[in-house]
Amino acid sequence: VTAEMSRLQLLARLEHRLWPAVRNPLHDLYIQLIGEEHFKNAFADELVLLYPSLIRRMSRSNTLGDVHLLDLSVQVFTVPSLVTRLVRERDLLGLQLGTLFRFFEDAKPVG
Repeated sequence: VTAEMSRLQLLARLEHRLWPAVRNPLHDLYIQLIGEEHFKNAFADELVLLYPSLIRRMSRSNTLGDVHLLDLSVQVFTVPSLVTRLVRERDLLGLQLGTLFRFFEDAKPVG
């Protein structure tokens, strides 16, 4: 944990350690806040930065049905104007393809 981390980055990093009684209401709060345009844009920028580590953590998790910050990617990646900005300003497509490539590389059998 560093001083340069945003609150969302901190929560995302610690999310898997939170009790479901805390994680679920936090997820609900994110959903409510995403309705506000300024928060949605700020959240989208943070989500793009966190995306590779969230995917990596989720792929290593053995818990099914838990609420994850990554679940909110649908709220971001289905808004055409937002996705266009993220592709242009944050290299979203390259980031997602790189993350997918690393996921398959890690899953490759050794030997």
